[in-house]
Amino acid sequence: MFAWNRIELLETTSFDYYMLVRVKLQEQGIKVQSRQVPLDGEFDNNTQTLLNRPLAVHYIYIHQDDEARAREIIDALGPDDILPVEEYTW
Repeated sequence: MFAWNRIELLETTSFDYYMLVRVKLQEQGIKVQSRQVPLDGEFDNNTQTLLNRPLAVHYIYIHQDDEARAREIIDALGPDDILPVEEYTW
């Protein structure tokens, strides 16, 4: 897509926050690349959380020209430790 012009915008272990940010960026027309890196190297039953989701780090990358707009969106959402669950659905 734009490998040499991209920057890392977000790094989080919260899948819900990752999806919220990703959806909000896409709603604003910002192209997103992402990747998921397991914390133990690979997914297995030992890396499952209470929600039966694999424990992983989620990264979001965007084009460097979209950084200012994307940062405004993330700032409006707030930090990932106080997620308003009622605010999003997918």
